[in-house]
Amino acid sequence: MGMVSNLGGHGFRNSKEFVEKAQELARGNFGHLGEAYAEMLAQAVQNDPEGFRDWCSKTMDDWKATVQSGDNQVNRVLDSFALVACAGKLATDKGLLPWGKDDAFEACRGAYNAFLEDRASGIDGEDLKNLKSILKILQTEGNRFAAPGCPLNSVPNCLGRLVNSGRNEDGETIYDFDFTSEGLQEVCECDIKRIIATLKAQDWLVLTDKGENQFHTKLKNRQWRFYRIRHEKVIEFERSLNPMDSEAEVEAETDAGEGQDG
Repeated sequence: MGMVSNLGGHGFRNSKEFVEKAQELARGNFGHLGEAYAEMLAQAVQNDPEGFRDWCSKTMDDWKATVQSGDNQVNRVLDSFALVACAGKLATDKGLLPWGKDDAFEACRGAYNAFLEDRASGIDGEDLKNLKSILKILQTEGNRFAAPGCPLNSVPNCLGRLVNSGRNEDGETIYDFDFTSEGLQEVCECDIKRIIATLKAQDWLVLTDKGENQFHTKLKNRQWRFYRIRHEKVIEFERSLNPMDSEAEVEAETDAGEGQDG
């Protein structure tokens, strides 16, 4: 996440030192409002339990009305953010925090919106994790795929092979990605059934003519099975995570077209 990209500037020689220091500080600092906040909550519940419960419910609903809801998983996260917003609002109203009237609401709204943006809103969290893992390995370790016609055992730590799937509008050859079952499980670090469910849900998986999940190929007297991932879907997903890059490409193409017209 880039948290340890400038270790030297903070006096750390490596990420291990940074993490150990962060853990040390976390163990020694649990916040300084705990006791006062607990006393305030206890008093509020004792004085008017029904009224306090109603206030909390209304405050959470008011905050949730200002943000976007989503699927079941998103809504569970939304409830958690609403609870934090309510807690911050309460601490502010009671004078425990020197914040403005709506500062807690604004902070939680910003954090929640960042959560939605990061998860590529609309995709289940577990699916998103798997897709990002696959994208990352394709971006950083493409050399672990055997080129067409090359034996898989010629590639160290081989994850699968590249398969010619045609040409794009510019006449360039497009390659889909044939993953072995072991390769996919290594990349996603979860059960193969869950990974296949992810790929099918997002239309990443290419099925055989018979509608099967795996392509069967005999190579050097050995039967291989591959899960084929669509190149075009990987590119679409990458662009959805980096919309600014896509905008830059469009602007560059527009500028080039204007230059030609000129």
